[in-house]
Amino acid sequence: MHLLVITATVLTGFLTLTMAFYYFSRVTFPGFGKWTIGGGLIASGYVMIALRGVLPTSLAIVIQNFLFPLAAVFYLGGTRSFLGLSDISRKWYLLPLANALFAAGTVCWFDSAAWRTLMVSFAFSVPHLVTSYIIFKDYSKTKSVFSLVLGTEMASASALLFGWAIFSFTVSDFHLLTGTLAHAGFFISLMVLQIVITFSFLMLNAERSNRELLLAQDALRFSQEKYSKAFKGTPDSISISRMSDGKIVEVNEAFSLLTGYSRAEALESSTVALTLWENHQDRDRVVALLRDGKSVRDHEAKFRTKSGQILDCLYSGDTIFLGDEVHVLSVVRDISDRKRAEAERESYRSQLLQSQKMQALGTLAAGIAHDFNNMLQVILGYSDLLLLGKKKGEPGYSELKKIIKTSEDARDLVQKIRVFSRRADIQPIPLDLNKSVREVENFLRQTLPGTIDIETHLTENLATINADPGLMNQMLMNLGINAGEAMRDGGTLTVETGNIQLEKDFCQPHPVLEPGLHVLLMISDTGRGIASEHLDRLFDPFYSTKTRDYHKGTGLGLPVVQGIVELHKGFIDLRSDVGKGTTFKIYLPAMETAQAQKAQEELPAPPRGTETILLVEDEEIVRNLGRDTLEQFGYTVIAVADGQEAVQVYEKEKDSIALVILDIIMPRMDGRQSIEELLKLNP
Repeated sequence: MHLLVITATVLTGFLTLTMAFYYFSRVTFPGFGKWTIGGGLIASGYVMIALRGVLPTSLAIVIQNFLFPLAAVFYLGGTRSFLGLSDISRKWYLLPLANALFAAGTVCWFDSAAWRTLMVSFAFSVPHLVTSYIIFKDYSKTKSVFSLVLGTEMASASALLFGWAIFSFTVSDFHLLTGTLAHAGFFISLMVLQIVITFSFLMLNAERSNRELLLAQDALRFSQEKYSKAFKGTPDSISISRMSDGKIVEVNEAFSLLTGYSRAEALESSTVALTLWENHQDRDRVVALLRDGKSVRDHEAKFRTKSGQILDCLYSGDTIFLGDEVHVLSVVRDISDRKRAEAERESYRSQLLQSQKMQALGTLAAGIAHDFNNMLQVILGYSDLLLLGKKKGEPGYSELKKIIKTSEDARDLVQKIRVFSRRADIQPIPLDLNKSVREVENFLRQTLPGTIDIETHLTENLATINADPGLMNQMLMNLGINAGEAMRDGGTLTVETGNIQLEKDFCQPHPVLEPGLHVLLMISDTGRGIASEHLDRLFDPFYSTKTRDYHKGTGLGLPVVQGIVELHKGFIDLRSDVGKGTTFKIYLPAMETAQAQKAQEELPAPPRGTETILLVEDEEIVRNLGRDTLEQFGYTVIAVADGQEAVQVYEKEKDSIALVILDIIMPRMDGRQSIEELLKLNP
């Protein structure tokens, strides 16, 4: 009997130690630790049986009656944890304690082996029954053959103990069975069941470990597939490089599309060797942040492609571990198109603001110029009339000439204001711009210092433009004189012409231009150039960096040039570098061939006449000047102050009136309304 108990103890202890080793040496799952403790308690219970005679028998019995039920409670708790259920109630731990107290009572007062057998069987088998019930109930969670074996063996152990308890009360002198074959068979059965239960614990944990491993492998495979699709399919450039030396270890297809480097070229090189970063300081700042363990998000930087193209990009980066080495995951997004669109929007916005500003200033300037021009007409008109009766050297002659010269200068200034305000009257004719350049070239050679060389490169067969020759000459002179002012120490003034076909992409940022054939006028100098802070204001009226007087530095030179260009539906472009010079490019639309070939008829000299003219002008001083001037040429003049009076006069004198000269802006009835009424009287 003792040999049997020793054998059971060794086997159970060995399995318990195996479970403990398994628990501490590899990953296990909830509940396995409690199973291991339960096995150890079973082994300890067998030891108590073997120690009867060494320890006091009553003490060994009490300890044995405590250990076996406690082992069953631990089995129950371990099973619930394994299946993900809540832990057992602490009241279960009172069961082995109550059983030990009952065993102590029977030893002291009754010494009844049958009662002790009954109580240990009850305390041992109830947790086993509950455990087997839980296993069978939640079999769908494990779906393991070892779960079925474990549940079956738990139920068998409980049934065996209950059977032994019943046997203890039905057999007389039950205590005499100790050491008999029946008693040995009981212990052998328990030992076999315990071995099978422990083995099931081990196999169940191994199977679950294997299942979790397969699930982890599936999850890893799924994660790798997602990573692969995201890595390869994203439109953003992605690269992985070593932190230590910058060597690239992986790139996606978008990287090759963005940079122009193939995957093989990238993997054989590094980010530094490929010179992907346009600005090395940008790269150094990013690397410093990544070395400090920080992430970089949407850092705007410029990248250079294999072809040398510079791209505006957003860089995002983070550090990752591949093996034991730190790597950098870099994501680069090309935003060049977006930047260009933003620049175009800003350009349109600036053009709109400039246009609105110039329109407002132009309206103001045109109003002032209109009234001032009326005054100048009177001064010049009467001065000319007075001068008709005087000869050179007579008193008042030189004074009148000075008045006329000053008035003409003032009239030129008014004309500049009108050109700037886009309100000037132009008389366009088919014009060869080369002819204007040659005319102005002679003027500039006489005007500019001898230290300035003038070079012209004029294209033969230059397309014809529809332009006012006087305004073209004024534009060329303004730009030539400005260039001379910029080359006080000498230099070269270059004037070039050429034909150019403008495409839609070039015209789109400049709404005034339309695609088609244009004449390009380019005027450049080698002067001091224009500082960047002045460039945006050069075409503003009355803005000048020169000393102001009557003839230069008025601040209207370039605004007038811009006004002339825009009156002819052209576009002016300015480029300047300090110390290198300035270049103006002017694009003027060319005429169609049929229009250009049409000959221009010369206007005859104004004749004298005898007819009657109706002159309508609300300004009395201008009206009187007009009447006096026309009468000098032999005409009879009827002068009235407004359109309504003109209609009344014409209705009475229409048979004698040959011509009506109307002012447009007048009180009561303006010129346009007057025309409508006059046409009713004489279509």
